[in-house]
Amino acid sequence: LGCSLGACTLAMSTIAIARRCQIHAVDNSPAMLTQAQSNCTKLQPEAHIEFYCQDIAEVFINNASMAVLNFTLQFIKLQQRDAVIAKIAQGMLPGGVLVLSEKIHAENESHNQLLQRLHTGFKRANHYTDLEIAQKRMALEDMMILETVAAHRSRLLNHGFKRVELLLQALNFVTLVAFK
Repeated sequence: LGCSLGACTLAMSTIAIARRCQIHAVDNSPAMLTQAQSNCTKLQPEAHIEFYCQDIAEVFINNASMAVLNFTLQFIKLQQRDAVIAKIAQGMLPGGVLVLSEKIHAENESHNQLLQRLHTGFKRANHYTDLEIAQKRMALEDMMILETVAAHRSRLLNHGFKRVELLLQALNFVTLVAFK
């Protein structure tokens, strides 16, 4: 959900082929979806992948054994996030898994400032200029609303998931796995 250029879709496709699973890749950007479809078709032509240009808040989910939201929820309005997670949970099979990766806001401000400084240092170490860093921050400032891990965990548990585990954290980026 929010498949972007299809990297996660491709990663899942090898197992999906072996298990004869269907993958549904959804993104609301026609350009992203076209590129994802091209990438997947070129690199994994035998995979059963259906592509949908749709808002994930509007997508119908039914009998899903797995759903993936990679850096997508943070761009959805805060007041819509509960409904999106509830809809995903309702459309999942018992024992299903949701993988949720997000940039987070730390629990306290000093920790948050440290994570931001480390992330900026990481960008500089990877040859981003100060101008590029500032431009990206400004472009995302009003669009991306970050939450704490506790807020994500609470939402998942309140809307049908039985267990939520922190799978990975790197600076201010996390991956949570929620079990239905």
